[in-house]
Amino acid sequence: STVTYAYNTFKGGMLATNASPSGQWFSLRTPDRDLSEYGPHAQWLELLRDRILRRMAATTYYSVLGDMIGDAGGLGNGAMMIEEDLENTFHARSIPLGSYWIGKGRRGEVTHFASHRRITVWQGIEEFAPMMGNGEPDLSNFSEPSQRAYKDNKSTEVSMDIIQFIYPNPKWRPQNPMSKRFISCHVEQAVEAGGWSGADKDKILKESGFNIFPVKVFQWGCRDGDTWGLACPGMDAFGDVKQVHVGERRELQAIEKGLNPPLVGPPEIASMRLKLGPGEYNGVEEGVGRGLRSIYDVQFRIAEHAAKQEQVRSRIKNAYHVPLFRLFEGLDDSRDRTATEVAARQAEKMILLSPNSQNLQQGAQGPSVESIF
Repeated sequence: STVTYAYNTFKGGMLATNASPSGQWFSLRTPDRDLSEYGPHAQWLELLRDRILRRMAATTYYSVLGDMIGDAGGLGNGAMMIEEDLENTFHARSIPLGSYWIGKGRRGEVTHFASHRRITVWQGIEEFAPMMGNGEPDLSNFSEPSQRAYKDNKSTEVSMDIIQFIYPNPKWRPQNPMSKRFISCHVEQAVEAGGWSGADKDKILKESGFNIFPVKVFQWGCRDGDTWGLACPGMDAFGDVKQVHVGERRELQAIEKGLNPPLVGPPEIASMRLKLGPGEYNGVEEGVGRGLRSIYDVQFRIAEHAAKQEQVRSRIKNAYHVPLFRLFEGLDDSRDRTATEVAARQAEKMILLSPNSQNLQQGAQGPSVESIF
């Protein structure tokens, strides 16, 4: 459909424009600009940047970043989490819309986060259950249903619901290296009879901390005082998406009524088993009437309707900035163009996305590089 095509083009175009996996889309520097440009320091910063880019390409970072951009373009908000990983240095994980809540500090930055995710018992054991001396995982902080699933039936594919909270540490002291700026807490939501079961609500699966906020949030557009993003391509195109869907249904209905219209005829024919195939013969007594005929003739102007539908589809593509990301489709092939002219055209159109690209850099790209570093 048009909206799916526009959404995928938008997501791929924003990713390629702002954080191309094949490009060097960021640079590193020290607070002292002159020192950053000094030979040995410049070489070290370039080497460090290349290593970070290689780790990003070797992990799920770019696919997760693309999902976050798509969520922000579709509904105004996208989120991802970057955590340390002993095997791959870091692990990037997308956070689906509708599964998380955020809160902001006085400067408008995201400082509070809560999320819900569903994992299997085996995944929960890998992440939250340390091994005891007898080789069995310590499930003391797991809910009773999760413990029974593992101990009684060894059924590790049973699902469990995890709630995570991340919030500023009120006791954080910068001079204390052991103090973490943000506290992270995981608890299991054990559901029995429609709610928390017993004392499981007081058990903490894991409590840890972060010096850098691990959740990166990209909001397409957000005003001061608003927690969630507002305007975005998906919201701008919402009315046109509904209109084109309704138009398609009406067009198909009109075509079907023209090819297979409702009929009217003498009541005697209603009891007959009519043969409606090509060349079939149906015997009717004389005087029965004119036979079957259409109740009404559908005079559907399909060309005019198709032109109107194309206008609506064009508005959907414009809302998702498809002409910008598919620049060569709109160029006349009758003459050659230089790379400078094409770059100038693209730069001119990219002005429209400069505020949103800035939001992406401040909300996701810059904090991601900082966390990975």
